Amino acid sequence: VGCGEGNVLLKWAELYCSTDNSAGSPKFIGIDIDADRIRAAEQRWNHAVAEKRIRANIPYQFHCANALQRPELFRAATVLFLYLIPRGLREIRSLLLSRRRLRIVSFMNPLHDAPLLFRERIHIPHQPDAAYPLHFYELDPPQHALIG
Repeated sequence: VGCGEGNVLLKWAELYCSTDNSAGSPKFIGIDIDADRIRAAEQRWNHAVAEKRIRANIPYQFHCANALQRPELFRAATVLFLYLIPRGLREIRSLLLSRRRLRIVSFMNPLHDAPLLFRERIHIPHQPDAAYPLHFYELDPPQHALIG
């Protein structure tokens, strides 16, 4: 949610394709409100497939949508990457209800009222002097009531 040009989604797909995964194929779904970023994400995905960094049979979808108004797009997810401003994170909390364990990575901003598993800082190649926070959560179904 907030996939932008698909950097994280592409990286996860590349990592998945570079390992031996016999447990089945995940479906990669990117959602962003900006149509230009969605078009760029689709182009980057197709380029990665052409370069064989991602297998052509990996299921994926990109949606130009406001995720807060289209929760059905991510309701079946087991892992969510959130790149949202604090207001968006507050608004999405009630939409994270699930009957399965839900793993969440939130970039830059924490998901308030959710038990933090750990936090780390990452470096981005084009900004080597900067370090950005990633917040990791693993929510079991009973814990969803705490954030809903």
